[in-house]
Amino acid sequence: MGWHYLSDRKLLTLSPHSEASAFLIVDDYVETVDLMEATWKLHLVDFELTLLAINASIENATCWPPRWRHDVKAVWLDIALLECYEFLTYLANERYFDIKITDDITNNLLFLLHTHSVSHCFSLMQDGARTASDDVVQEKLRKRDAGQAIIKYALQRSNNQQPLIAESRPYMLPQSQVSYVFHYDFLKIGAAGFSDIPHGISKP
Repeated sequence: MGWHYLSDRKLLTLSPHSEASAFLIVDDYVETVDLMEATWKLHLVDFELTLLAINASIENATCWPPRWRHDVKAVWLDIALLECYEFLTYLANERYFDIKITDDITNNLLFLLHTHSVSHCFSLMQDGARTASDDVVQEKLRKRDAGQAIIKYALQRSNNQQPLIAESRPYMLPQSQVSYVFHYDFLKIGAAGFSDIPHGISKP
């Protein structure tokens, strides 16, 4: 989507500092590149002016290719997943738990995000962190396993907990710029991007 637009115009290029794991090499030829794993260089003469120009373009709905409307749910899911990663890491670090974002954690978060808002996922993870802390104190759980257990407890609670009333974002984790632009300027749904599940939303 946006990556192709920037790449085609040489505004975004691969950084030489990218990790080798971002590339699949076959017979000395780069077969594929993991866009999320690679490191990128953004080539902008004036970042602030460019950001203002992008925001101005967002206000003009006619500039958005029609095919992009089909990607809205996927983009929301990507942003929501990153926000959940950030909050999970915060909860673990706050309690001095080890945490590593694994494929299992990613799959479990995606499972939750298909039926829960980001706000509700935050609440479930917070409850999971409290349970993990209690279990460590009561020696029911090893501290080294507590970080990974947060999501396990969150999943258990999701089976019998009703969605909570919409809450504001945690003050210690301000909304990222990409999240703000996507929800407020592009979709124009504001805080609903945090508190609601975007079933079938699309750019008109």
